[in-house]
Amino acid sequence: MSYNHSFAMTKNYIVFIEQPFVMNLAKAAMTYLKSPPFQDWLEWRPELKNRFFVVEKSTGKLMKTEFLAKDPFFFLHQINAYEENDQIIIDLNAYANADVIQSMDLNKLRNGDFSNESLASCHRFVIPLVQTKDVPENIDLVAVKSEASAVRMGNSILLTPEVFTKEGFELPSCNKKFAGKKYSYFYAAGTFSKTDFSNSICKVDTKSKQTSFWKDSSYSFPGEPIFVPNPNGVAEDDGVLISAVTDTRDEASDFVVILDAKSMKELGRAKFKSHIPQALHGLFLSEE
Repeated sequence: MSYNHSFAMTKNYIVFIEQPFVMNLAKAAMTYLKSPPFQDWLEWRPELKNRFFVVEKSTGKLMKTEFLAKDPFFFLHQINAYEENDQIIIDLNAYANADVIQSMDLNKLRNGDFSNESLASCHRFVIPLVQTKDVPENIDLVAVKSEASAVRMGNSILLTPEVFTKEGFELPSCNKKFAGKKYSYFYAAGTFSKTDFSNSICKVDTKSKQTSFWKDSSYSFPGEPIFVPNPNGVAEDDGVLISAVTDTRDEASDFVVILDAKSMKELGRAKFKSHIPQALHGLFLSEE
């Protein structure tokens, strides 16, 4: 059994990515009564690599083609996925391994130890919707504009991603009106490590590969940015971002910040007397 946190979905397909972070059933059986944390039963097995399962929504049928990542990776959050030229494009926030789970150990968090925190960046995979027997070997099958590749090797198609951001962000989101469709922007929050993304909310242009930022101070740690579209807007980034921000200073107030998603300029903030937990998922509900 493989650890899973999210899956990708396009107009016609669901893509489940099995990753090589798997449950050791023997270890679970031997220690179950001791109630250890679930992560103690998981093992990183890079030799297993990642398998991409493509399911057709209308029929529930699984494509028989075996799609494998050329190099193993770990991920928590897929960003978006869509179809183009009979190919599935998937953007996700990938790590080289599953060490990020260990960095969430309570003792490390309480001591502020982020020295060995694993970092993620945006990886774009392109899956050609083909049968293995119908394509030649050692030929790149990617038919969209991308540095990603998909090459048949024997009975499998090996996928190599295009990496188009630096490392250091998590909790990605996008305009939900573009979920499952070709899109231009996603947003995310910087992690605790000292990187270009530290203490920031970022906006990534998936076409130009440029990143813009909003930052407050070195004591402020934004959470997941939620995109709320302008009801009368037309452009994909016409709307606001809402993010809960934790301020780690003793006497400071945590707050919710509202940004113009197009310019990444702050429009306002609401301060809270109570503490806002960090790194939680959010949801915007309109009055309707």
